Amino acid sequence: MSIVSKYKYFLSIVCAIFVGSGYARPAAYEYLDTLTVADCFETLIENRKVYDRYNDSIFIINNQEEWSNFIIRHSVVNHDIYETNKKLIKWVFDFFANDSIRKHNSDYEELLEGLVRYDQSNADAFIMVRLCKVLEDYYESGECPRESNYSSAIFAKCAYSYNQIANMTGDKEYSRLSYDYSMRCLDPKYSDLPDYDYYRLKQLRNQRNLVYWKPGIQPLEEVEAAVEELRRIVYNDSLAKIMMPKKKDWEIYRESVESFDETMLRDVYIVDSTTMEKQKADSIMQRIILRNMAENDLSPRSIMSTLVLMEHQGAITYDTAFDLAMKAYDKFWNERFSTGKLSPEELTEYLNPISDIFNFMRYSNHTDAHKHEMSLKILRNVEDAFSRRVNQHRNLAYIRQLRNIVTSKRKTRYLTPEERIEFMNKLFVATQITTYAHSVHVGILSRIITEAIAQDEPELFVGMLGCNDAEGVRQKKELFGQHVYNAALYHDLGKNNITAVVYNEYRPLFDEEFALIKRHSEMALPFLEMAPQMEQYRDYALGHHKWYNGKRGYPDWYDNTTSEYRTLVDILTLCDCLQAATERVGRNYQRKKNLDMLMNEFRRDAGTRYNPYIVRFIDQHPALKDQLNQSIENDWRDIYFNIYKDYIH
Repeated sequence: MSIVSKYKYFLSIVCAIFVGSGYARPAAYEYLDTLTVADCFETLIENRKVYDRYNDSIFIINNQEEWSNFIIRHSVVNHDIYETNKKLIKWVFDFFANDSIRKHNSDYEELLEGLVRYDQSNADAFIMVRLCKVLEDYYESGECPRESNYSSAIFAKCAYSYNQIANMTGDKEYSRLSYDYSMRCLDPKYSDLPDYDYYRLKQLRNQRNLVYWKPGIQPLEEVEAAVEELRRIVYNDSLAKIMMPKKKDWEIYRESVESFDETMLRDVYIVDSTTMEKQKADSIMQRIILRNMAENDLSPRSIMSTLVLMEHQGAITYDTAFDLAMKAYDKFWNERFSTGKLSPEELTEYLNPISDIFNFMRYSNHTDAHKHEMSLKILRNVEDAFSRRVNQHRNLAYIRQLRNIVTSKRKTRYLTPEERIEFMNKLFVATQITTYAHSVHVGILSRIITEAIAQDEPELFVGMLGCNDAEGVRQKKELFGQHVYNAALYHDLGKNNITAVVYNEYRPLFDEEFALIKRHSEMALPFLEMAPQMEQYRDYALGHHKWYNGKRGYPDWYDNTTSEYRTLVDILTLCDCLQAATERVGRNYQRKKNLDMLMNEFRRDAGTRYNPYIVRFIDQHPALKDQLNQSIENDWRDIYFNIYKDYIH
């Protein structure tokens, strides 16, 4: 039986696990000596299907006991998928890096085919650029036959993947890498290679969409040149038929050319009026307004663009623009977006006009009370839309949108501080439910320890939260418990920026991904600026991965030893490690540990990594240890299920 047959047999057993109590481990990695490149990718892709099926099932089972038992099986299966993928991915990279192994063109063809199939089933930008690099080196070596050289495809995939990473991280350097690969797709020296015209067209359209102009990388002159080249192609019927044999593709590219003037005015000229002569801009604006007003079925974005241009020309006031925008918003929300699952494209289409609406709102003369009412309505709809998006683990387009919405003072200007926090919390749950559940459990564990210390050794907290003596701490032990619980809810907010890396539980992380994970502490800071009362949790977000002695951990620049909440931060740090090591929903890179195992680690590292007073306190209070053990061994079922049940369908 081949490795693929064996793995498919394993899949049939896995499917039985959904309804049964048995369990079988994948056998794929036991046969590495017989692997081919194609085998590797088939197994990786099948692994992803099993992984997704298990994760989707979390939101289907509505009986708590069945759900809890399923979570335990889910954890075991996901761990074995992780271990299998770890070996398979290492095998692929080792195979192509080993100069002593003679490789044939067919091996690289299998890699390209596997890469394309893997890319279709995953939003896995980091592994994609690494696999593409293997092919790029081969194609550029001169050893590859020209008819098998798909450099254009590889450049396009790198451009797309680096742009995904840029959207996720906000790092301009990734945008620059994406731009460099995009420009290589246009290089005529590759014009005789397969699919050159296809990928060249795609990159011209990306540049027309201001993908690289917006982060300040591509000059506007280059964008305009790309549009002119697109125009030359789409209006040349014979050329268009060769390069765009599908009528739908031709229509898409033609529309992108015809709407470029609107994009230029909307996204460029109104931001910087020096980019176009006023007389020319006014003439184009008038033409676009008349054209759009004659249309019966404008997209939400085109409706808002029309209102923006009309206001800019003085044809309507901000009050009128806002009223018309809200009328259009209510219509397209109720008719198109208020029910059912939303695809990534539909979510983007819904979110695109919202910035314009809030801009009209800000400068209108409506009362603050009315603006508050409308803000709440829109943002509650945003919460609802995010909770109904599909492909939650695979599509990264929403990450930048999420960051821009949550941290935008313009969009939350008319909410109370409490409403801003509630809005952030609901989006946090909708987009990062696993991390939110982890944070809740960390909060419960932290509160248990904090209230016990406040009762029995209150001296450790004197000077914190306005308490200047031990008796004051003891009297306010519930206040201390609630404070550290709230801090735990927000300690991982920065992970909202890197959900694709956080949710990447099916393979080991690369160095670049570990570097991003290490930035999540400081990535929380913009979220904590949403409301004044969030500032008190800054040290918890920055300090929960720092060592007690301050000599290790991250971020490097933050000194946790000077925090006014130092002991409380140390409690949260210990509980974060405690919960992560014992949870069953994620963390596929490790097997679940128990409290006794962890206490040995805490004792070993007391004074360096962990606060020795907290470790000693737990050791000296058996009842506290029992309470912690009860929470991590049994109470997690209620904690997690009560969070997930609102999303079970």
